[in-house]
Amino acid sequence: MSNQQQPDGPTSANSERRSPIVSNPAATGGAGNIFEQSVGAYWLSQLLVGAVPPILIDCAVTEVSFQTEHLGWHTDDFLVAGQNSGGSIRKLAGQVKRTFTISSVDEDCKKTIQDFWSDFKNKTLFSATTDRFAIVTQLGTNMLLRHFGGLLECARAASDEQDFEHRLTTSGFISSVATRYCDDLLAIISAAESRDVSRSEVWPFLRVLHVLSLDLSTSTGQGEAAMKSLLACTAIGEDKGESARKSWNDMLIVAAGGASAAKSFRRADLPDLVKQGHTTCGVEHPMLTALQEHSAIVLGGISSKIGKSLHLRRGALVQQVLAALEESSVVVISGPAGVGKSAIAASR
Repeated sequence: MSNQQQPDGPTSANSERRSPIVSNPAATGGAGNIFEQSVGAYWLSQLLVGAVPPILIDCAVTEVSFQTEHLGWHTDDFLVAGQNSGGSIRKLAGQVKRTFTISSVDEDCKKTIQDFWSDFKNKTLFSATTDRFAIVTQLGTNMLLRHFGGLLECARAASDEQDFEHRLTTSGFISSVATRYCDDLLAIISAAESRDVSRSEVWPFLRVLHVLSLDLSTSTGQGEAAMKSLLACTAIGEDKGESARKSWNDMLIVAAGGASAAKSFRRADLPDLVKQGHTTCGVEHPMLTALQEHSAIVLGGISSKIGKSLHLRRGALVQQVLAALEESSVVVISGPAGVGKSAIAASR
């Protein structure tokens, strides 16, 4: 007979069946808080070095604010301000969502869209000419990025309200899912307005709304790697990698404190040791300035009209290019001289 002690209680098979259920840490809210903190560090790192931010790609970050409801914003997770070489200020107001679903019955979606809409109508805070909104998500699904993103790109590609309506009602022009998402947003905004809102009314709103997918706090870490690379490039000293790592960790700490206290930061407000460890880049960087000047020359010479008034609609071709850009970062437009390749490329 074996002297091995037998376990008390039920058999191991029963123990497995009766084991307590342990919640996934991501489902208990911790992952969302960590992601929001990382997004804050992402913007503060750009502020530290005066970098060019996503979406507002013609300026450098000059100020970052957190929890901006006390400043009058409904969209209150973050507010990024940037200044271009001409001195103009642009703003990017955003909500941070680890996951996000477009649906007229989803409470989080309804509140987020209604907050954006309220700020969009507030002309003292938001200018549709210069300012933009962003939904920053960690887990951007194909449905969100491709179909909802496709709807937003469709709105930006449309020349006016009628063109937008034409694109939505033309079979096969954009996906049926994207069209359904538009109807979901109409339902949400109509409920907020207590009346039926038309597609033409929401077209200007959709043009300034963006989805930004950042893989911060994930195993791939491309967003964090990009920020650390930027910090390393601007680091002063020999061990640039270590300096970048330390500065990123410092920005995480600053972001956590800034969010809890609803703070606003300019570069002068960042810790002195961190500032002393990095130079700045920004829109005045010679290479970026040269690129802007070159682009202005090229774009300035493109005409989308024949003669003075005849304009050929290229909506279907433009939408094909936008759809291709969803699949690849490089799209080649080819054809004989004079058929309108440049006009299509400049349509955005």
